[in-house]
Amino acid sequence: MQTHERATAVISKYLKGQATTEEKEWLEQWFLEMGNAAHLELGPQTTAGQHKLQERIYDNIQHTILAQQQQQPGRKLHPLRWWALGAAASIALLIVANWYWQRPAPPATVAMRTVSTHTGQLSELVLPDSTVVWLNANSRLHFPATFGDMRQVELEGEAYFDVHPDPQHPFLIRSGAFCTRVLGTAFSIRSYAVSHSFRVTVSSGKVGVYNPADSTQMILLTANEQLNSEQDALQPNVRHIEAGSYTAWKTGALRFDKERLDEVVQALENRYGQHFIISDGQLAALPVSGAFDKQDKLENVMKILARVYHLHFTPTANGDIAIH
Repeated sequence: MQTHERATAVISKYLKGQATTEEKEWLEQWFLEMGNAAHLELGPQTTAGQHKLQERIYDNIQHTILAQQQQQPGRKLHPLRWWALGAAASIALLIVANWYWQRPAPPATVAMRTVSTHTGQLSELVLPDSTVVWLNANSRLHFPATFGDMRQVELEGEAYFDVHPDPQHPFLIRSGAFCTRVLGTAFSIRSYAVSHSFRVTVSSGKVGVYNPADSTQMILLTANEQLNSEQDALQPNVRHIEAGSYTAWKTGALRFDKERLDEVVQALENRYGQHFIISDGQLAALPVSGAFDKQDKLENVMKILARVYHLHFTPTANGDIAIH
């Protein structure tokens, strides 16, 4: 081991109080020998942190030598050596600082935030990049307090995004098993854990939807296009729609355009907190259209659906409502 490498190791142990008697004696001798090199150029002014470390090295060495003098009263240290000791401590500082300040910095921890909504609750929030998000009922958005090179968030439930344009920093939404990538656009995503369906509706701009396991298979959507897929496997089921009908919920209204009855029922559950049961698979797939304002009561909505689609809503003993 080279002298400077050994000095670095011994100084580190010394400052931690772990140096052996032999190592302390070697270090003292090394410092005194380094005093002969006091004429060396020690470099530019050190920082405040380096000054503190230098003082700590100097004080610890001084304390050790004084302690040894007390144990050996006959031993004298020439005044020149005290001056050399300071120079040697400065040189030792360079060795220690090279190890201390060049250590890999620990990765910065980015604070994460989560916004959640409950039944019947809508929430509007602004992300750190000025992107505006409307969060539908029974939904959750997880995002960092500050964005890095990639603006990435996680969504469970339904949300409408008005993404702030920034071509250098793409915006990525992870929802269930899929990712939606955009540069600047307005669109909504619905991906409830209790549902088997995944839906992306684009109001303006362009988005790409893909499975992270195979990002080469990306489905592109433009304004007034909608992707409907199963949660477990991305399917290229794209259709043209009137986007406003599928994003009206952010204003409190409910708009349905040939949506499956089970999807309509889920929207009613999120709005009113009433649980429904559909035991007939064919009935669950019944296409339903309609428009309801946020002032409409659930009883009124059920009456209209019953009259138009010949449905029956029957309360059960446990408080649910069966549809048949």
